[in-house]
Amino acid sequence: MKKFFLFSLLSMLAIALCACSDNEDEPNSLLGTWQYEQPHFEFEYAQDSIVISMGQYRKMSIAAKDLKTMFLSMAKEKMGDYFKGVTFSDDNTLKVNMSLQNGTPATLGATYKVDERYIEVALNSADLAQLTGGIAPDIPKISFIYQQKGDELLMYFDKTYLKNMIAMMQDQLLSILLPSIIEGFDQFPDTMKQIILGSVKEQIATIFDNTLKLELGFTLSNHN
Repeated sequence: MKKFFLFSLLSMLAIALCACSDNEDEPNSLLGTWQYEQPHFEFEYAQDSIVISMGQYRKMSIAAKDLKTMFLSMAKEKMGDYFKGVTFSDDNTLKVNMSLQNGTPATLGATYKVDERYIEVALNSADLAQLTGGIAPDIPKISFIYQQKGDELLMYFDKTYLKNMIAMMQDQLLSILLPSIIEGFDQFPDTMKQIILGSVKEQIATIFDNTLKLELGFTLSNHN
């Protein structure tokens, strides 16, 4: 369930996906339904490996060159199972089209607005609570950088935005991520969990300082 919620959250965070112009004289070329195609992840690190110390218990090392491969492999396998695309309406509302863990179709409502570089999305809190069983964090408005080329749309977060987002939501995100990357984490004593959590939180700033490039998002297509 935690892995499902993680990928659902990534899908929800990846919502804006496209937009119309604030200039009413320009037509909104993105109205309609866009289908999810593939994840987008660019990463460059100042060192060969990312080493995370988890208190006195263990260290985890990930080769920087392997991180992109690992993420894209995981995202290609899982994200497309849950996130199906987005339908944009001309009243500045959108619906995120999803598939729940049991295969049941679902939608998540939101409102959106756009400028020349960013798309800002505000999720419908009632829909979000229903989809996550009331355990979703309080997600603020989300801003994506976007690039549209014909019938393809790239949406992503950059390093600065991701750093700020993680700072605001690190407790919620780490409570989901740590059990996914540390085998047996859920069975650890509470004291050990807190030591590991605190240690990882202290190292997040250092990891971002050593990150030269970071883009996280996805590509959509509209073949209508």
